[in-house]
Amino acid sequence: MPRLHALELVPDAAGDDAVRRDWQALRDAGLPSQLDHTGTTNTPHVTVLAVPAIDAATETRAADLVGTLLPVTVRVSGLALLGGQKVTVARVLDVPPALVRAVLDLREQTDGERHAGWLPHVTLGRRIPRTDAPRALATLGYDDVALTLTTLRRWDPEHHEVRILGTMRQAYAHDAVLDPDPALDHRAPGGAVTLALCGSLDHAPPCPLAPHHTTVEAEGALLSVRVLFAAEADDEPHVRELVEQALSSGRWAYPDGVVSTWTLVSSGPDDVHPTEREHASRLLVS
Repeated sequence: MPRLHALELVPDAAGDDAVRRDWQALRDAGLPSQLDHTGTTNTPHVTVLAVPAIDAATETRAADLVGTLLPVTVRVSGLALLGGQKVTVARVLDVPPALVRAVLDLREQTDGERHAGWLPHVTLGRRIPRTDAPRALATLGYDDVALTLTTLRRWDPEHHEVRILGTMRQAYAHDAVLDPDPALDHRAPGGAVTLALCGSLDHAPPCPLAPHHTTVEAEGALLSVRVLFAAEADDEPHVRELVEQALSSGRWAYPDGVVSTWTLVSSGPDDVHPTEREHASRLLVS
C-alpha cells in the first residue's frame, strides 16, 4: 500500500506537552507508544485527511476552509480503541461545529479518502496487542484536557517533508532590562507597550495586532520586562519592532500628565517558557 499524503492540525506547545505526557506514560508502562517513532516530523497532531496524493488545489481549499478557523480550542472527550487484534489507542476530541463542517466539506471535495465522515483524534500508541488494551486504558486514565490547534500542515511521505499551509497565530516572548528613574511607576513600561501595539489603552477586545501581556519585576536596581504575545508569523518581526520602540523611547506619560522615565539596557527575543504555555494558549484564542 502506498504511503498516504496527509493534512494535519498541530497543537500549540502546551497541547504538544499534554499529548507527549501520554506518549511517555505508555512507554513507561512498557507499551507501544508514539514516542517509539523517532522521526523529526513525528509530533502530536490531528489528521484532517489522508489520501494517495494532494494537489495544489486541495492545499488551497484546505487553507481557505480549515486554516482560516485557526487557532481553535478542542477538548478531549475520551479514549478510543481502533483496530482488531492489535489496536490503536487515541484520545477522541470534541471539536467546534464550524471546524467539523469545514473538514467534512474538504474531505467531500478530495478524492481518495478511505474513511467516511471524520473522527477527530490524537493517536497515542499503535499496534498494541488487544490483550494489553485494558492496561493501556488504565495507564492513560481520563484527563479533561483542552488543546489549542494552531497550525495546518501538509505531510509529504515521498519527500519526507512537512510544509505549513498559510500563516497561523503563534505565541512569542520578548525580554528587556530597564534602568528606571527612581520615581518610575512600574506600570509605565506596560502602558508604553500597549499603546504601541494597540494604539490605545482603552479599546474593545481583541487586540488589533497582537494580544499580549506585560510583566515588570525588580531585579536589584534594574527592572526586568517580559512581553508575552500572540501573532501571525509574518507579523512577529513588526510586533517586536514596536515593543522595542516603545521601550527604547524611555518615557511614558500618563493621562494626568505624570511622566515616568527609564533607560533601555537590553532587549531581545526569548522562548516561551513551559510555565507560560497555558497563558500563551489563552492569548492565541483571544
